[in-house]
Amino acid sequence: MLASSPAAPLRAEGSGSIGVRMALTYGVMAASWDVFFSYRWHDLDCAQPLLDALALAGVRVWLDLTCIPDHESITAEIRHGLANSRAFLAFYSRTYPESKPCQQESTMAWLAAQQIDPNANRRFWIVNPEVGFDHIPELFRDQNIPLVADVATTLRDRLRALGATLLGSGVRNLPEYHGMSPDQARYFTGRARELWDLHAKLTANRISIITGVYGQATAQVRGLGGNGKSLLAREYAIRFGPAYPGGVFWLRAYGNDDAIGSIDAQQRESLRQDQIREFAVRLGVQVEGLKPPEIETAFWRAVTLRDQPCLWIVDDLPSGLSLGERENHWNARWAGASTLVTTRSKEYGAMGSALDLGVLSPEEALGLLGSRRKPAKGAEEEAAQRIVDLLGYHPLAVEVAASYLALGVEGFERYVAALEDPREDAVEFGSELKESLPTGHERSIAATLVKSIRHLGPEGLDFLRLASVLAVAPIQAGFVAEVFDAPEGTGRDRAVKAVDQAGALSLCEPHGADARTVHTLVSRTMRFRFPDEERTSTLRSAAVRALKQRIEQIGHIGEHLKIAMDMPHARHLVTGGFGTEDEAMLALWVARRDYERGDYASARKLQEQALAALRRVLGEEHPDTLAAMGNLAQTLEAQGDLAGARKLGEQVLAARRRVLGEEHPDTLAAMNDLAATLHAEGDLDGARELQEQVLAAFRGVLSEEHPDTLTATSGLAVTLYAQGDLAKARKLEEQVLAARRRLLGEEHPGTLTAMNNLAMTLYDLGDLAGAQVLQEQVLAALRRALGEEHPNTLAARDNLARIKAGMEPGGR
Repeated sequence: MLASSPAAPLRAEGSGSIGVRMALTYGVMAASWDVFFSYRWHDLDCAQPLLDALALAGVRVWLDLTCIPDHESITAEIRHGLANSRAFLAFYSRTYPESKPCQQESTMAWLAAQQIDPNANRRFWIVNPEVGFDHIPELFRDQNIPLVADVATTLRDRLRALGATLLGSGVRNLPEYHGMSPDQARYFTGRARELWDLHAKLTANRISIITGVYGQATAQVRGLGGNGKSLLAREYAIRFGPAYPGGVFWLRAYGNDDAIGSIDAQQRESLRQDQIREFAVRLGVQVEGLKPPEIETAFWRAVTLRDQPCLWIVDDLPSGLSLGERENHWNARWAGASTLVTTRSKEYGAMGSALDLGVLSPEEALGLLGSRRKPAKGAEEEAAQRIVDLLGYHPLAVEVAASYLALGVEGFERYVAALEDPREDAVEFGSELKESLPTGHERSIAATLVKSIRHLGPEGLDFLRLASVLAVAPIQAGFVAEVFDAPEGTGRDRAVKAVDQAGALSLCEPHGADARTVHTLVSRTMRFRFPDEERTSTLRSAAVRALKQRIEQIGHIGEHLKIAMDMPHARHLVTGGFGTEDEAMLALWVARRDYERGDYASARKLQEQALAALRRVLGEEHPDTLAAMGNLAQTLEAQGDLAGARKLGEQVLAARRRVLGEEHPDTLAAMNDLAATLHAEGDLDGARELQEQVLAAFRGVLSEEHPDTLTATSGLAVTLYAQGDLAKARKLEEQVLAARRRLLGEEHPGTLTAMNNLAMTLYDLGDLAGAQVLQEQVLAALRRALGEEHPNTLAARDNLARIKAGMEPGGR
């Protein structure tokens, strides 16, 4: 250890008092400092000899004398001192990692130093006052500076090679977050070594010459349920977010939802595509008209063009995936993206570096238990230690226990007595959780969950019952209110009480400003330990109706983002079969959204299941059954099954004619749909006959410029064009274009489609100049609306090129 310096250090009056904040500079006062000194408050006396030696060596040290509670954040003054220092020095005692302020300081310093030089250790130093290195992250061990007599001289010599302060790095702010909200968990405790180990694994390829790691950086966090895998990934994404200026993308894989009716592989893939589409839209990608694979390609192209490191998080990867599925569906597709995976499975050993996340350390668990209500010395401290021992240091269980104790309804000693009571009725339930929990602690953890759930009011219980039948995904408070709503309109008040009650007991966690997540262990406890089939069924039915109303209100594909949080729950509720009309109708609306996205396989499966249910419940010729048949016919046609589509279309039309008559709008819609199928099959005469009947009927009851009339007119024109009747096709197309210009404007997609079709007809009629003028207008509008690389823009550009070349253009 260092001997005390003979020169007394500069001290501030009252510097030992909590609340006094002062940056001490050893030497000449300056606007910048040589070293920012980071330490635990109670280590100051131990660190004093080092500070004295630095002062004697002429090193200017920024030192904060405020005692900041371990769960609070650092101040603006500390950030200023850090930014204006050339290097960072941590007094890395065994308790240093337990302090949130210390971790914030070290993380900020490392990220700033890493921006100046990929090898951040040139500005980031630690001294270890302890015997042994097991408390120090592996990333720092090579840069540990021995605490010997000449350490101050060593640091002074290192400083001579450094230029600008850490502020000179232009420290980045938090990146854009997609699929998650960057809200830190207030009582996140410990895991400092794991967080730094993750960062080392995910950025090792940035200094390949030092680490020997090349290619894309991938790491996986593995562990039992409730061990905090997702929470660790979330905390990492927030603390180390500035290292990823290209953005953080959180992709939910829904791997361990063990509820009855949990999503199958196909619905999981649809949810994955939903999330990719949302990411693409938020990056400014024009997705209209693109199928899911095309959207994914366009998204990764946009990420690549940004050319900034990004973080790709796949949360809760299911077991049983093949190598091809992992690489093609879940891995990042750009070398500049670091991939972080959380999973319970240990079968993906080849998927990057693995971090096996165990339970908390005894010190971390005790700190988390006392984070809201600190146990008094003596009997309470002993009881608190016994509680975390009984809970096996399981993070979720300790968090729930801490929240319960913070209510003040029960003390530490009484709580531990309840956990040790052999009459506790959670024994049998504990065995249900055995595969997910630390061996030997199932009963205690189960008892903790049960005790907290019992303390809920009726609103909180209903919220957990609702969560137990939904997907393990964020639940919006507004949706809860709709499910809870009663004729007197009390749903909102009950929803607020529900989430407040569950949140106060850590039975749910915030997700952004208006949503909550419920851990699968909590949902499972609710299902198995608090069964109320009648009430749960009522809530499930209400959820089905509320989701149906939410999803059917979406007018077009551009509004899909509005239901991003609803779709996982809707898919969960309609996977695995259903028997009620409401469930079948919800499935049809989910299928409709899949169809709009071009996910025809998922749409077909849901439509077939819904149709079977509606035939059974409502009968063969009920309007809803016929609508389901028509929807399925459209999907079959989109998949290329024209014979199947025609058969269903003919059945629908025959039933509509019998029940509704020839000129009912639903009959005409069925006629028009069948005509489209006949056209696709090549039966142009049959298609024309039906289309002429439809157009005549619409003209008889609607105006010439009604949207339905114009759609029918355009459809007939396409068939006439295919038959070679170009003069009649031109006449109809000119009518449609003129009307759409008046009604929709020059750059509406409907107007551009009409313009493109007329241009092709003019070309075939030999009017190349007229065709070119129209096609140039189409191309200019598509470039403005969709960008250069959109398939529609490329098709229009190709058509124009062929028109100019006098070749036969393709694509009407």
